[in-house]
Amino acid sequence: LGLDPAYTAILLDGEPLVGRNAGILKLGRIATGNIQQIEIVKGPSSSLYGSEAMAGVINIITAKPTAQNIDVQLHAATNNTFAQTVSYANRFIKTGVQFFINRYSTGGYDLDKNIYGKTSDPSENYTATIKNEYKISNTLLFRNQLRYYTQKQFNNYLVDVAQQTQIVKGTSIEKDWAVHNQLIKTLNKLSKLIAKIYLTGYANNAKVYVQKDNNLLDNTFLQQLFFKNELLYERTKNNNTFLTGAGVDYEIINSSRYANKKELSNIYGFAQQEFS
Repeated sequence: LGLDPAYTAILLDGEPLVGRNAGILKLGRIATGNIQQIEIVKGPSSSLYGSEAMAGVINIITAKPTAQNIDVQLHAATNNTFAQTVSYANRFIKTGVQFFINRYSTGGYDLDKNIYGKTSDPSENYTATIKNEYKISNTLLFRNQLRYYTQKQFNNYLVDVAQQTQIVKGTSIEKDWAVHNQLIKTLNKLSKLIAKIYLTGYANNAKVYVQKDNNLLDNTFLQQLFFKNELLYERTKNNNTFLTGAGVDYEIINSSRYANKKELSNIYGFAQQEFS
């Protein structure tokens, strides 16, 4: 039967996404326009990615800076669904840049007209990603990535309040961002040393009001911050890769479910040999 989805690590360019709800991560936060490939590793990978990877790992890899390229896309579909995408990439002597911007909006849809409210509520979201590479020397490379996502969803449905059925309305605002820096030192033809600093945050705030008097009925929120600093040594020979490293991570969660903020910190080390 397999393990619960909470035990499958979801990575974006090798780093974890945060902001799970009941152990499930909403993949709609990831725009598909600049995805280059998706790697799936079945089975336990907890030695590299922690307990969230006991069932497997899904690594979504986005496009890297390439030769000059400009791409503009416009999409329209039913239910007042529209999407606009602009991407640009270029490489110079020592520098590579790439940015991606996407807007997506939909009027939602309704599968059952006998039930008040829509099956999927109207929403609007924006995604922006910027990648930079700078070749400091023949053996030293710096990479930087910035990512930002925001969505606003418009809710309208029925609830029971004081034994009366009331129409409620409200909004749910979701934000997701990350900063990822890497310094890569090539030691020789077979091995390299990688220093990583990764900081990401997630926030979701949902407010619901009774429509007839505009009184606040519910305010639910989740805020999560995750920081990781890691040093990694990698050696590849004859398609066999040896990885070892150490790092620290720190996490803060503040939610309407908890009376106080929750904090967690770890110091870890790992080693793994891959054969092919």
